[in-house]
Amino acid sequence: MVKRKFSGILILGLVFALAGGIDTQAQQGGKSLNVLIGELKGSKDKEEKSEYLELLRETTPKTAKEIQLLMDLLDDEDVENKCVAMEVLGKIREKKAVPKIIKNLKHKDDKVKAIAAMMLGEIGDERAIEPLLENPDLMILEFGQSPLAKIGAPALPKLIKLAKEKSLLGLLPKQPEKDRRSKNAAYAIGKMRDRNAIPTLMTLLHEEDNDLRLAAVQALAAMDVKEAYPDFERMLKDKDNVVRIATLYALVKANKEKYLPTAMELLDKEDKGVLWSVVELIGNLKEKGAIPKLEKLLEHKDGSMRHQAARALWKITGKVYKYKKDSTIESEDFSFKQNIKNIIKRDKVTLEFFEKDRQKLGEEQYNRLKKQHSKEHLKGKIDRELKRAQERGYLLEYSLDELIKEIESSGDKYDYK
Repeated sequence: MVKRKFSGILILGLVFALAGGIDTQAQQGGKSLNVLIGELKGSKDKEEKSEYLELLRETTPKTAKEIQLLMDLLDDEDVENKCVAMEVLGKIREKKAVPKIIKNLKHKDDKVKAIAAMMLGEIGDERAIEPLLENPDLMILEFGQSPLAKIGAPALPKLIKLAKEKSLLGLLPKQPEKDRRSKNAAYAIGKMRDRNAIPTLMTLLHEEDNDLRLAAVQALAAMDVKEAYPDFERMLKDKDNVVRIATLYALVKANKEKYLPTAMELLDKEDKGVLWSVVELIGNLKEKGAIPKLEKLLEHKDGSMRHQAARALWKITGKVYKYKKDSTIESEDFSFKQNIKNIIKRDKVTLEFFEKDRQKLGEEQYNRLKKQHSKEHLKGKIDRELKRAQERGYLLEYSLDELIKEIESSGDKYDYK
């Protein structure tokens, strides 16, 4: 049995030590993995089970018997057991597991479905393409991962077909032209990094569909496909603003000296969508030559544009430029101050709890926990939140100490209502 004293750092050593033992013994008959799975299934203790799952996750099955043991675990009723088995089989790209993993795409538990989709992408078997296309939630996972993009070129024809489809609701006024499945299909194409897909992606640069042209630009630029750049130059005059900006980003990244003047010229354009994105690009590049034009934009009629210009100037110069904030920007400033006030309040409540339960905690644990909630630690948390706000162009006028002073002297002004 795995003892609880091995939790934390010690368990890591045990994991790696036993992982090698599991492989060796497995080659002699699969007994070690069989015992581990048996102990896992029989465990009633949450911590103990967690440790068994971690041991199992670290294994690398090498024999048919080991693989079959994990395949059998895919049918387990326990969600965690099922998920770890899929992770291990996905890690070794076991194609025999594909049918059972596909079956788990329809499981009632969202975690099981997501892990199944992710592992099918890792394995890269074409049998997974159609089942993954059925559910838009599994086409794009958390953090923008796309199992279909991982499968690569074999998935491209069906993704293109789906991306072109128009929604029946799109025929109605003020309704989106495409449904979520079509949009996600285009997104998956843009995330593709399979160089075998390059010839097809190159043809998509000439498609009538805006989403497909955009996806092709994103995928080809990410793979730095040199033969695509002449088409990118042509697409700087694309009819779709989003495509034009994506193309400009790709070209500036590839050759800043050559294409930065094009970005600078666009600072004189009236189109808000183009201008907003170009200002962001210029700010990220910290291009000092753009300062006069950006300063002019501080007087723009649109509040979000004034905000974007001030944000870019701050990134370039480190200076705070005053401008007339509209109600939306002021509301965001206020929300960030509320977040910080809540951080301060929660820290205070936690410290009060430690004081109240000091005897129960014991001096050693009390001192350790109090150290974790010191003034310096709290200040660090507030600083991270301030930096997050300032990266987005909010609270630029505050230093850390100035912000803390204002919030602490504001009474209940910034409390969540």
